[in-house]
Amino acid sequence: MIRANCLLILISVAMLLGLASPALAGDDDSRTVAKGNTAFALDLYSRLKEQPGNFFFSPFSVTAALVMTMAGARGNTETEMAKVLRQDLSRDRLHPALGSLIRDLNSRKVKADEEGDPNAAGKPAFELVLANSLFGQKGFTFLPEFIEGNRKAYDAGFSELDFKADPEKSRLAINAWVAEKTRKRVTDILAPGMVKTDTRLALANALYFIAQWAAPFKVEATQEGTFRLDAKDSVKVPFMHKMDSYRIAETETHQVLILPYRGNELAMVILLPKTVDGLASVEAGLKPEEFWATLRSAKWADVEVTIPKFRIESFFNLKDTLLALGMKDAFSDVSADFSGMTGKKDLFVGLVIHKSFVGVDEKGTEAAAATVVLMTLKGMPQKDKDFLADHPFLFSIVDFKTESMLFLGRVSNPAK
Repeated sequence: MIRANCLLILISVAMLLGLASPALAGDDDSRTVAKGNTAFALDLYSRLKEQPGNFFFSPFSVTAALVMTMAGARGNTETEMAKVLRQDLSRDRLHPALGSLIRDLNSRKVKADEEGDPNAAGKPAFELVLANSLFGQKGFTFLPEFIEGNRKAYDAGFSELDFKADPEKSRLAINAWVAEKTRKRVTDILAPGMVKTDTRLALANALYFIAQWAAPFKVEATQEGTFRLDAKDSVKVPFMHKMDSYRIAETETHQVLILPYRGNELAMVILLPKTVDGLASVEAGLKPEEFWATLRSAKWADVEVTIPKFRIESFFNLKDTLLALGMKDAFSDVSADFSGMTGKKDLFVGLVIHKSFVGVDEKGTEAAAATVVLMTLKGMPQKDKDFLADHPFLFSIVDFKTESMLFLGRVSNPAK
């Protein structure tokens, strides 16, 4: 795995202007949802970029999982969630619009033999799959309109699990669903201990994407080269090379290259800073309108492309990030209002977990991501207590049957 400090890579699940799907041509609400998702994506990126090294995430997956959750939110909880997610459509328009967008994306599939490639017959040249599901506590009452609303808008099934009696078995069931939907590219999204006896609902989104380049790179052209980490340090990595016609644009701070996939509807967009230390300036200047305006301005040109092969796996607990963006009531066991789920204000968001994978090579791109929102019952602690023995303590070994103290000691410095 390389540290891609000099490359900012965005996988665009929204359609590029000029390559848009006719199915969405007149759907203004779906375009509004997609626009809001781009704004949220950059808001989220602005927070996540503070961590060092490579990372990769799917803002669309996060949006889908949280908007499903928002279907049960009311009052200020719903208002805050909509503001953070940059979604300003009314409830009766938002969910049908996002559902329509998901169904449109799910309809995209191009077989290799349809593209006239006899060597890859039967293998997908392009495929995008988004799946949603709800996992609810067995015997716990959820409003039928909440369950049915998510099924109708997002094709989200509902399965009963017994979080209360067996949280570990429930965790494994959710992990298995995510692994299946992402072709095992996202596994173990929920770590041991994340699902607790007070979990009452898990809302999950899984996204799987695989696509061949419209113009694949030749494997024999791949050569080892130098990737500059900064002004002083560098590493040797395999670089792919190709001379072809691509849409390209340029700003004051960076170049923009559009690498289309088969079918020419989706593409990888690469933003390359003009200087080895220019990534921070590019990140600071990212704005939704300017991002898409730059793509619209891209012109066809013969370009000699040299990009590294890479693989990235990332994991995020998004609770603190979403709190910092302003989604506060949803995580409060006092203020959260998800009465649209149960008819009562008895649930709040405990965790929002996101895990993702991307691999880029000469043939194309494979990527997967999943987001799980865990809803917790109010009035029950998320954990019993903290016990952090990080200072001197006493200890004893006792026999409870005879109530005898067998040993007694003190630990002042465990390093000695």
